[in-house]
Amino acid sequence: MKAQELRDIARRLLRMADEMEAGQIEANARELERREGLHVTLPGNDLFSMLEQAEAEHDAQTYQSEESRATDTGQQSADEPKAKSYARVGCKMKDDVIVAADTMKVGRETGYCQRSDIERTLRRLNPKASREDIREAVNSAVAELGLMCVTHNSYRYYRRNDRGRIIATATAKLCA
Repeated sequence: MKAQELRDIARRLLRMADEMEAGQIEANARELERREGLHVTLPGNDLFSMLEQAEAEHDAQTYQSEESRATDTGQQSADEPKAKSYARVGCKMKDDVIVAADTMKVGRETGYCQRSDIERTLRRLNPKASREDIREAVNSAVAELGLMCVTHNSYRYYRRNDRGRIIATATAKLCA
């Protein structure tokens, strides 16, 4: 047999396979159309009804805990310790001048240091201070010194020359 004859036979076989596959697909489609659909009933509750029940229970517990908290705060004596309550810290960065540096490469090699690096140094120097206290001290030190903050890729940078002054001013504010 020549190579051309083998290619012709391979083409015929592939064509026949495609026709058989198409026939099988059509037969499956007719079978699915003939059926009206499968209906299965599972024992117990379905997922959505279980979610609704859990949500209703959670709402009831929340309502009860709010009522008990309201009555507890009215009846709590001065001797009993109060439960800790956590509130979201409302302070945000309050830099007077923030420059977005999209075109310029900002980093150590260009003479800038990251704000987080300054905060880590302050954390090492003042281990008892909280993150919020350190952040507020850096904010007030930057405002007092009148420094410019450069943002690049969501990071905040200050000039490396100002790093020592920021740390010294912030440390004085933390210790005060």
